[in-house]
Amino acid sequence: QNGTIAVGDDVVVEDVVVTGIGGAGFWVSEPEGGPNSGVWVYVSADWKELYPEVQRGNTVNVTGSVLEFDKEGEWELSLTEIDASSGMIEVTGSGTEPAASAVTPGELSDATTAEQWEGVLVTVENVAVVDPNLGYGEWSVTGFGASDAVCIIDDAMYNPYYDFEHTIGDTYSSITGVVHYGYGSYKVEPRDESDLLGYSSNSITGKDLNAGEVTITEIMYNPEAGEDFNCEWFEVYNNLNDEVDLIGITVSNHNPDGTTDSHEIRY
Repeated sequence: QNGTIAVGDDVVVEDVVVTGIGGAGFWVSEPEGGPNSGVWVYVSADWKELYPEVQRGNTVNVTGSVLEFDKEGEWELSLTEIDASSGMIEVTGSGTEPAASAVTPGELSDATTAEQWEGVLVTVENVAVVDPNLGYGEWSVTGFGASDAVCIIDDAMYNPYYDFEHTIGDTYSSITGVVHYGYGSYKVEPRDESDLLGYSSNSITGKDLNAGEVTITEIMYNPEAGEDFNCEWFEVYNNLNDEVDLIGITVSNHNPDGTTDSHEIRY
């Protein structure tokens, strides 16, 4: 990222630690971590079939060439990567992932300070959800300090949608992941559920409701036109003075044959 090695140069990086597994490649880091210690390694869409032995925590040697990827000029900035699609990847053993470096949302929202963290394992601490759904699996958080800067959390490796009921104001004690750049922004890429710690909801959820606080007022079932799948619906009325998050509640239908169909609302 700092221009020490020119674009197009062939490189060999040795005994770096795999910190994340992506769809078309993986992230590696120098064992000590810190600024400018990590990089994205691009291989191919089917790379997991070619290198099934590459897993998080492995130490690897990577042979490839340096590339600044900007999606053919569509992106404002570029992603520094090692293109190993014509190179070689060798697993040399098992290592220890570096400790995640603590950064702030402000550092990741400003390109002048974010680039040094590209490809690096980081953690943002004591953050609150600003927008739970930016689209394309992205959501944003901010810290509790004087700055209102936000950073983006993405789902390249893990989508928390089924584990956390995000609403505005929900908080985390920490979110850890590898920093990646794409489509105009730097974003944190958590690897699994354990990278999101200390979750606390800011809303009343359907799971906390008492009978009668939210009632069904209208139902459309078995419509004459259209399929049940996308044309059946029901309307609810909130009898409380507070907003209610319905994510997570279970809706059940008792059938004439005595069976019951149940579905959990997920979005």
